[in-house]
Amino acid sequence: MRLLNSVPDLAQEDLDLLEKRIGMPLPDQYIAFLKLNNGGSPAEDDAIWNGRSGEESLYLQYFYPVSQTEPNVVSVLGSFPVKLPAGFIPICLLGGGSYLLLNGGDGSLHLWDYDSDEIRKIAGDLSEFGIHTTARHGWLALDPPQSGA
Repeated sequence: MRLLNSVPDLAQEDLDLLEKRIGMPLPDQYIAFLKLNNGGSPAEDDAIWNGRSGEESLYLQYFYPVSQTEPNVVSVLGSFPVKLPAGFIPICLLGGGSYLLLNGGDGSLHLWDYDSDEIRKIAGDLSEFGIHTTARHGWLALDPPQSGA
Protein backbone atom coordinates (compact mmCIF):
# COMPACT_ATOMS: atom_id res chain seq x y z
CA MET A 1 0.00 0.00 0.00
CA ARG A 2 1.44 3.36 -1.01
CA LEU A 3 1.68 6.11 1.60
CA LEU A 4 1.37 9.69 0.42
CA ASN A 5 2.96 12.69 2.14
CA SER A 6 5.30 10.67 4.31
CA VAL A 7 7.92 12.92 5.91
CA PRO A 8 11.22 11.57 4.56
CA ASP A 9 13.54 12.42 7.43
CA LEU A 10 13.06 11.50 11.05
CA ALA A 11 15.02 13.76 13.38
CA GLN A 12 16.37 12.30 16.61
CA GLU A 13 15.23 15.50 18.36
CA ASP A 14 11.62 14.70 17.41
CA LEU A 15 11.91 11.17 18.82
CA ASP A 16 13.46 12.58 21.99
CA LEU A 17 10.60 15.07 22.37
CA LEU A 18 7.97 12.33 22.04
CA GLU A 19 9.77 10.03 24.47
CA LYS A 20 10.01 12.89 26.96
CA ARG A 21 6.31 13.64 26.50
CA ILE A 22 5.22 10.04 27.22
CA GLY A 23 7.89 9.44 29.87
CA MET A 24 9.40 6.30 28.33
CA PRO A 25 11.43 5.13 25.35
CA LEU A 26 9.52 4.22 22.20
CA PRO A 27 9.46 0.57 21.13
CA ASP A 28 12.22 -0.31 18.63
CA GLN A 29 9.66 -1.66 16.17
CA TYR A 30 7.79 1.67 16.10
CA ILE A 31 11.05 3.62 15.64
CA ALA A 32 11.92 1.34 12.69
CA PHE A 33 8.47 2.03 11.20
CA LEU A 34 8.96 5.80 11.63
CA LYS A 35 12.40 5.69 10.00
CA LEU A 36 10.77 4.04 7.01
CA ASN A 37 7.48 5.98 6.99
CA ASN A 38 7.26 9.02 9.19
CA GLY A 39 3.51 9.41 8.80
CA GLY A 40 1.40 9.52 5.67
CA SER A 41 -1.95 8.74 4.13
CA PRO A 42 -2.70 5.46 2.39
CA ALA A 43 -3.19 6.16 -1.33
CA GLU A 44 -5.88 3.57 -1.80
CA ASP A 45 -9.46 4.41 -0.97
CA ASP A 46 -9.79 0.94 0.47
CA ALA A 47 -7.06 1.14 3.11
CA ILE A 48 -8.86 -1.39 5.28
CA TRP A 49 -7.45 -3.54 8.06
CA ASN A 50 -9.53 -6.61 8.80
CA GLY A 51 -9.24 -8.14 12.26
CA ARG A 52 -8.54 -11.80 12.94
CA SER A 53 -12.16 -12.53 13.74
CA GLY A 54 -13.31 -11.11 10.43
CA GLU A 55 -15.94 -9.16 12.35
CA GLU A 56 -13.96 -5.93 12.57
CA SER A 57 -12.59 -3.64 9.90
CA LEU A 58 -10.68 -0.39 10.40
CA TYR A 59 -10.30 2.27 7.74
CA LEU A 60 -6.74 3.64 7.99
CA GLN A 61 -6.89 7.35 7.13
CA TYR A 62 -3.63 8.95 8.28
CA PHE A 63 -0.52 7.82 10.15
CA TYR A 64 0.80 10.71 12.22
CA PRO A 65 4.45 11.69 11.76
CA VAL A 66 6.84 12.37 14.60
CA SER A 67 8.00 15.74 13.34
CA GLN A 68 7.30 19.43 13.40
CA THR A 69 4.74 18.94 10.60
CA GLU A 70 1.14 19.41 11.73
CA PRO A 71 -0.68 17.35 12.74
CA ASN A 72 1.87 15.09 14.40
CA VAL A 73 1.86 12.58 17.24
CA VAL A 74 2.76 15.16 19.90
CA SER A 75 0.18 17.74 18.77
CA VAL A 76 -2.59 15.14 18.54
CA LEU A 77 -1.65 13.74 21.94
CA GLY A 78 -1.93 17.23 23.40
CA SER A 79 -5.43 17.73 22.01
CA PHE A 80 -6.76 14.18 22.33
CA PRO A 81 -10.46 14.13 23.27
CA VAL A 82 -9.97 11.92 26.34
CA LYS A 83 -7.22 11.31 28.88
CA LEU A 84 -5.20 8.35 27.66
CA PRO A 85 -3.45 5.84 29.90
CA ALA A 86 0.20 6.67 30.59
CA GLY A 87 2.46 5.89 27.65
CA PHE A 88 -0.33 5.60 25.06
CA ILE A 89 0.02 7.65 21.89
CA PRO A 90 -2.25 8.11 18.86
CA ILE A 91 -0.40 6.88 15.78
CA CYS A 92 -3.18 6.71 13.18
CA LEU A 93 -6.51 8.40 12.55
CA LEU A 94 -9.17 5.88 11.61
CA GLY A 95 -12.49 6.27 9.90
CA GLY A 96 -15.33 7.53 12.05
CA GLY A 97 -13.06 9.61 14.27
CA SER A 98 -11.51 6.62 16.05
CA TYR A 99 -7.75 6.21 16.60
CA LEU A 100 -5.12 3.52 16.52
CA LEU A 101 -3.07 3.86 19.71
CA LEU A 102 0.39 2.54 20.53
CA ASN A 103 1.24 1.52 24.06
CA GLY A 104 4.77 2.88 24.36
CA GLY A 105 5.47 0.51 27.23
CA ASP A 106 5.02 -2.81 25.43
CA GLY A 107 4.41 -1.84 21.80
CA SER A 108 0.87 -3.21 21.71
CA LEU A 109 -1.78 -1.59 19.52
CA HIS A 110 -5.17 -0.50 20.79
CA LEU A 111 -8.32 0.91 19.30
CA TRP A 112 -9.90 4.01 20.81
CA ASP A 113 -13.44 3.80 19.58
CA TYR A 114 -15.03 7.21 19.09
CA ASP A 115 -18.58 5.91 19.46
CA SER A 116 -18.08 3.94 22.68
CA ASP A 117 -15.16 5.96 24.12
CA GLU A 118 -13.49 2.64 24.97
CA ILE A 119 -9.90 1.52 24.49
CA ARG A 120 -9.24 -2.11 23.70
CA LYS A 121 -6.22 -4.08 22.59
CA ILE A 122 -6.29 -5.30 19.00
CA ALA A 123 -2.70 -6.49 18.44
CA GLY A 124 0.39 -7.32 20.47
CA ASP A 125 2.65 -5.21 18.25
CA LEU A 126 2.96 -3.72 14.77
CA SER A 127 3.85 -7.02 13.11
CA GLU A 128 0.87 -8.79 14.69
CA PHE A 129 -1.30 -5.96 13.35
CA GLY A 130 0.26 -6.65 9.95
CA ILE A 131 2.63 -3.67 9.57
CA HIS A 132 6.16 -4.63 8.61
CA THR A 133 9.27 -2.50 8.48
CA THR A 134 10.74 -4.18 5.40
CA ALA A 135 9.06 -2.02 2.75
CA ARG A 136 10.73 0.99 1.17
CA HIS A 137 10.03 4.64 1.99
CA GLY A 138 6.59 5.72 0.90
CA TRP A 139 5.15 2.20 1.09
CA LEU A 140 3.35 0.45 3.91
CA ALA A 141 3.68 -3.33 4.00
CA LEU A 142 0.34 -4.29 5.50
CA ASP A 143 -0.46 -7.98 5.64
CA PRO A 144 -3.71 -9.36 6.99
CA PRO A 145 -3.40 -10.76 10.52
CA GLN A 146 -2.84 -14.48 10.69
CA SER A 147 -5.56 -16.51 12.33
CA GLY A 148 -4.45 -17.81 15.69
CA ALA A 149 -1.73 -15.19 15.98
